[in-house]
Amino acid sequence: MLRNRLMISSAVFALMGLGSCATPIATAPAPTLDAATLAASMCGKPAGDAGGKAMPLIAGLAPVHYEISSTVPKVQSYFDQGLALLYGFEYEAAYDSFKTARGLDPDCAMCAWGMAMALGPNINNGDMSDKDAAEARGLVTKALASPGLTDRDHVLLEALAVRYAPNPPKEAGHVFAQKYADALIAASERWPADDFIAILAAEAAMDVNPWDYWEAGGHAARPWGGKAMALVETVLKRNPDHPEAIHLYIHLTENSDNPRRAEAYADRLGALAPNSPHLIHMPSHTYYPLGRFADSIRVNEQAIAVDEGMARDLGADPAWYGYYFHHSRFIMSAAQQVGDRATALRVAAEMERGVSLDKALKSEWSESTLALTLQARGQFQSPAEILALPAPDKRLKIVTVAWHAVRAEAYARSGNLDAARRELAATAKARKAVKSKDWQNFAQRVDEMAQGRVALAAGDTSDAAGHFRTAAQHDGEFDYSEPPLWDQPAETALGRALLAGGDVAGAKGAFDRALTVRPGNAYALWGRAQAEAKLGDAGASQASLSAFDKIWLGDKGAIGLDRL
Repeated sequence: MLRNRLMISSAVFALMGLGSCATPIATAPAPTLDAATLAASMCGKPAGDAGGKAMPLIAGLAPVHYEISSTVPKVQSYFDQGLALLYGFEYEAAYDSFKTARGLDPDCAMCAWGMAMALGPNINNGDMSDKDAAEARGLVTKALASPGLTDRDHVLLEALAVRYAPNPPKEAGHVFAQKYADALIAASERWPADDFIAILAAEAAMDVNPWDYWEAGGHAARPWGGKAMALVETVLKRNPDHPEAIHLYIHLTENSDNPRRAEAYADRLGALAPNSPHLIHMPSHTYYPLGRFADSIRVNEQAIAVDEGMARDLGADPAWYGYYFHHSRFIMSAAQQVGDRATALRVAAEMERGVSLDKALKSEWSESTLALTLQARGQFQSPAEILALPAPDKRLKIVTVAWHAVRAEAYARSGNLDAARRELAATAKARKAVKSKDWQNFAQRVDEMAQGRVALAAGDTSDAAGHFRTAAQHDGEFDYSEPPLWDQPAETALGRALLAGGDVAGAKGAFDRALTVRPGNAYALWGRAQAEAKLGDAGASQASLSAFDKIWLGDKGAIGLDRL
């Protein structure tokens, strides 16, 4: 089960000194994942080999059927399975399933269509290699020459021919994304009652501007996001259990101003595809922004367990298979919102064991895993435990910033302000070495939070509040990420500083803003209750404390102003 992942070389222990929080289980060596694959696993592309043995037929995937012309036994089953795997974002396994179908019937044109689909870009991986593009183009060209194509088959293949036409624009992922979407939208208008085509068209529209579906504020949809929303909502009105419509609807709405519109659909998605790990995980993209953190933990732990079953079905090594890092990141971040120390630190240790020094040096996303887990350590571990962590390799620039920052906070908590200020100086120096624009903002945010906490420890609440306000501004500058790169909203720390400085009304406003940014954050709820009590609003304070009691998963004695 989940604990089978407690394995990897001692390289990470040398890197981060993580042996204090978990004991490694002696087992077979972990698989070697290249940095790009490891990074993609965190951002949406599954890691692991889906081709370890002959492709089996797997029960419990998303229910989907598209009638093809082949009469060869099992071809239809493998084709439908390929579609189900596409719905579950298992692209390599989907390719293998379509390829197996085509191996059984080399004349199956739509099997070639499926292989070409699986090779293409998607919302989580917006590019494709020249090799894959050439293969996809060849598959489509040959399939279009097949006799006996239905009108729908022909239109779907022609759309892919447009997508993979020669000399594509590099800025669009080496495909003609907009022309492809236009072709499928036209097909959906030709067959307006066809859910299968409507969902293909919706995903194609999403692929034009991945993760950029809304204007600022999340209320008005951008043009392609609006087209995708209209298609998906049309399908859901007539088929509320369509698994891929639900999947896409969750993605479309999670960064809007109303993610709750997908909640009822999210609640039933896992039961529709009980052996599709990514679809089991998907509700957490709705649960997290709604503050349903315990449910986020639950579905992601289920997804990891099913990932391991998928790996066994496919003859792959189950260690860190599939979307393990993405699922684990959700668990760790959700646990941090509700004080679940044991879960957050357990998962942090497991993730750290999945990133060797070599992987971290080759990929910023791999390295960032180690920086993100330091947030959990800084939140839950004692100063002594944090200060016992050995220094990271100096070549890990992002981790070095985070390591010095959590040490500054640890020294501040223990009352050693001189040492805390030395660590702040080291943090500022380390920040200058972060060259990646994507991570400079993160590094500055780390620095501002540490400076604020040291200022608080020194009794300078005004200076602390200034740093926390700056950190909060940086929160709004991060590219969209789910879960967010910084787990605790800076407004919570600002509320603490204002409360300590006597600005009780300002503190309440800060806690309210934190709960707008992160609904259901237990620390902000508890802080707001303290501010409301000081303002003389006993009823509101009790309501906030009751809400806190319902969601807090940690030791009640571990919450206090010093932990905000």
